[in-house]
Parts: sequence; C-alpha cells; structure tokens
Amino acid sequence: MKPNIFLLCFFLFPLSVSIHAATLRMVEVVCPIGGEKFSYHQAASGTSFGQTMDFKPIGAIIMPEPLAKCPKNGFIVDERFTQRDITLLTPYVESNVYQHLQKTEQPYYLLYRLRQQLPSKASDLQSNVNDLLQATWQASPSQYPKYANELLTQLNNYEKQPFNINFTHYYLLKVEIYRRMGQFSQAETTLTQFKKIFHQHFKSFEPEQQEYIQTYLAIQMQLIHQKNQNLEPFNPERLKNLKIKK
Repeated sequence: MKPNIFLLCFFLFPLSVSIHAATLRMVEVVCPIGGEKFSYHQAASGTSFGQTMDFKPIGAIIMPEPLAKCPKNGFIVDERFTQRDITLLTPYVESNVYQHLQKTEQPYYLLYRLRQQLPSKASDLQSNVNDLLQATWQASPSQYPKYANELLTQLNNYEKQPFNINFTHYYLLKVEIYRRMGQFSQAETTLTQFKKIFHQHFKSFEPEQQEYIQTYLAIQMQLIHQKNQNLEPFNPERLKNLKIKK
C-alpha cells in the first residue's frame, strides 16, 4: 500500500481533516523477493482531530500507516516498486548490510533505504521527505537523531530549489526538527529566514493559510525560547496571551 501522510492536506486544512473510524484489516501478501506468504494489518480508516508540530495526525488513527514487511528477509512491499525495481533490489535485500538494517531499523527507514538503491527513485525529494518523516514518528529515542539528520539533509536539498507555496510545510518542518534535536539557535535562525520568505509571498497564500502559518511560527518561537525539545501538539491555545504579529 502506498504510504500517505496527508502533509499537504494538513497544511491547507490543519484543523478540519477527518477520516472516519479507526479500523484495521488483515491483508494477505506474497513477498516479491523469495515468495514468502504472510499477513499484515493494513490501516483501513481513522479519525483525526488535530496534529503535532511535526504534522503527525492526532486522534483515533494509526499513523504512520503500517507497512507490509516480509518476515524473513525484511523487504518492504510497496506498490511503487516495479518488477524491474524488485529485480535490482534483490541483491541488496539479500546482502548482509540490509539484513542487519532490517533487524535494527524501523520500516519507513527501511523503505527509504530501499528507494535509495534505485537511480529512478533516489532523488525523489517528496518521497524521501515523506518516508523519513514517518520514520521519525516510529523512531526510538536512540534512532531519532539519525533519522532526523537524514531528513534535514533532504529538506536542505529542497531549499536549493525555487520557492513553491505547495511545499511551505518543508520549511516549517525544518524548524521543528532543529528544535526537537535541541539545536535551538539553528531553529530560531531557520524560523527567522522563513519569516522573510513568508512575508515576500504573503499574498500568495489563502487567508486560512496565512493564519495557520503565523500561529505555527508563534508557537515554535515560544517553544524555542522555552528550550523545549518535546513533541508538542499544534495548539493555538498556547498563544492566548501572546499577540501574533501579522
């Protein structure tokens, strides 16, 4: 099943995304490498009533969505892999390097590493960011720095491209990752740099987008000044006594 984290949806409609009823369904899968048959729980539906500052949905919803991981060799079954991709990936999956990774790393990080072996997919920035972000959602405290640093590398690659309003959440995410890693000075610098970009393109955003971004930045600045590294919800109530500058 193709992963979908609704990043753009949450950016455009941060308080109104809803998916009905949290349910799982058992799906039968045949591993394309080795032919092993297995079952896994696929997310069928869920309900979200908010998000964290790194855009993870909050509510009766399973996020990130479970991936189909072959029990024996650890291959991540993904509909985006073509038969040619699978042929190219087979030696890597069977290697000692991948076999060590699949025993120690989270599924979305494995998916990212698999895609990096494919010239046709390794430079897909949007998929790289999506996979690594979801890997940080799965990460243990010891895994988080590695996943987060690789995510920052991908976000830095995006900054080399012309500004695109549809990927504004990449800039916001970069601030969040720096904060979560305790790099508060870098987080504040990045936030300040983005504010300049935001004001340059202010009229390109819809009014609800303008309000959301202003609120998000104000919450982040508050968290940075508090030297708060915790995962926090996107909660405008934090700003009741804080005037947001337009």
